[in-house]
Amino acid sequence: MKKIGIFLIGVIILIVTVISIPTLRAQMKLNAFEDEKQVSNETKVVTFHEFWDLYYTQTELAQELEATTKYSLIAEKVRDGNDKTSTISQYLHEHQDLKVKVEIPITTYKDDNKTITFISGEGEILEVYKDGQWKEFDEEI
Repeated sequence: MKKIGIFLIGVIILIVTVISIPTLRAQMKLNAFEDEKQVSNETKVVTFHEFWDLYYTQTELAQELEATTKYSLIAEKVRDGNDKTSTISQYLHEHQDLKVKVEIPITTYKDDNKTITFISGEGEILEVYKDGQWKEFDEEI
């Protein structure tokens, strides 16, 4: 009876370990991401439609990463980056006829299989192109 109990405990431990492998793999990839990511601030001149394309492309990247077990936790970081761009998105949506110069943080992560690049933070609007000239951004332009 004692041998059967030990055998059953061993089988249960094995099953739990096998079930946990995808989660462990995703956590290991997230840890590698946190250790090896490179963040740089980039300045871009964009219109509403160009910024929307960036936003949409990033949404597609998040969906692609979520569909994998290996990168599923990194997908959350990509979605967070999209969420943080809401201030810029809202301003451009309300002023679709303007171009703006924005500074946004871009995160890049490379491993053996994939390169992941995405907007990873809020960013800020630096200047607005209006009436044929660049003007410093203030909330009232």
